[in-house]
This record gives sequence, C-alpha cells and structure tokens, in this order.
Amino acid sequence: MARNFEILRGVVTPANWDDWSRGLVITTDDDEEYVIDPYYGKGEQIIDFIDRYLEVGGFLRDEGGDVTLMVKRFRELEGRDLEEEDDDALWTGRAGGATTR
Repeated sequence: MARNFEILRGVVTPANWDDWSRGLVITTDDDEEYVIDPYYGKGEQIIDFIDRYLEVGGFLRDEGGDVTLMVKRFRELEGRDLEEEDDDALWTGRAGGATTR
C-alpha cells in the first residue's frame, strides 16, 4: 500500500477535553479532523503543543472511516502566512519557528 506524504496545518486538541485518554486530533483550516497516532514518529511529542497552530508532515491512514495521521515532523506556526514560504525552508529549519525532525 503506497502512502503519500501530506502536509497539514491546524490546531492540536484532545479528542475529548474531559477525557484526554482518548488521544489527540488536529483540526485543519478546512475543518477536517485527523486522529494523531501517538505511537508513530513524532506523535507522542505533539502533546506539548496542545491548543497551538502547527504545520504537520506525515502519512494518512484510513481505518474504517477514521483517518489517522502518522506524524513524521511538525513545527509551530506563529501567525505568519506560510503560503509564500519556500517548502525546502520549512523542513530545513530556515523558515523559523519550532521545528522537529
């Protein structure tokens, strides 16, 4: 099964604010919601970025209608328009912000 590397932008929150054991989700700018796989790549580290706007790179896995995001890398966005930034700068750390690898 081929997987495509995706880049998503959105806010990370608990799947359920009353029961954090249900995991984390990222809600994108177009109101799509993806469950974050805490056991793959950088998924566990995202817990430190609750309620922050991130750009996340990873693979999407469809599990019976629920789409899970397997995070390879992410960085916090600080209110700037990244549409004009160079994608190579994004992943090399030249674009600023907190970047993980």
